[in-house]
Amino acid sequence: MVATKMTVGTPTESGNRRHDRLERLRANRPTAVVRVVPGEVFGYTEEDIRRVLRHPRGMAFRPEGSIEWPDDAFTRRRLAEGAVKLAEDESSEGDDQTRRERRQERRAARSEDEATSS
Repeated sequence: MVATKMTVGTPTESGNRRHDRLERLRANRPTAVVRVVPGEVFGYTEEDIRRVLRHPRGMAFRPEGSIEWPDDAFTRRRLAEGAVKLAEDESSEGDDQTRRERRQERRAARSEDEATSS
């Protein structure tokens, strides 16, 4: 029989590794968003898509209008297949952009505060 030595980190070491990994994942998360409306694909109507299709992060369509989804691989695939399409320019597009920029600045400031407090 061969003697093997198994090395296992302490709970704090493994917890730190997990925390570090989650931080890296959060940092790589896409922050850009796109405004989409349901399209018509595979014989489904706009109402069918509105009722059934949800983003994996839990964002479902409202009964009317558009919704903001992250500009990630899931959204790009749905745009390519035609299940969703980019929303037409709305009158409040400038307001939405300004709000979006302020939200991103607050998130960046929060993550910097968390990094300095650690």
